Amino acid sequence: MPPDEEEGLHRGAVIYKKIVEQMSGGRLKLDIYPSNQLGKEREQFEGVKLGTIEMSWIAEARGRVLSEIMVLGIPYLYSNEAVAFRSSTVPSVKP
Repeated sequence: MPPDEEEGLHRGAVIYKKIVEQMSGGRLKLDIYPSNQLGKEREQFEGVKLGTIEMSWIAEARGRVLSEIMVLGIPYLYSNEAVAFRSSTVPSVKP
């Protein structure tokens, strides 16, 4: 099934690909596999854990595998984006 190119996640993936490839000066190349070509979310999550998939864009279903991560999906957990970034302990998430 071909991807719906107007669907938000697909458009976001295309924009992300362009930004990463441009900012890396072409050193990084991203391939997009739409329409769950690499499996459903659980299989994609497990593939990333095993190293058979380098990156995946998954949603709340990951909480069934790693329940602790579901806290990030709480509506209105942060008052704004700046507060969310400040709360992160991951250096690459800091603005």
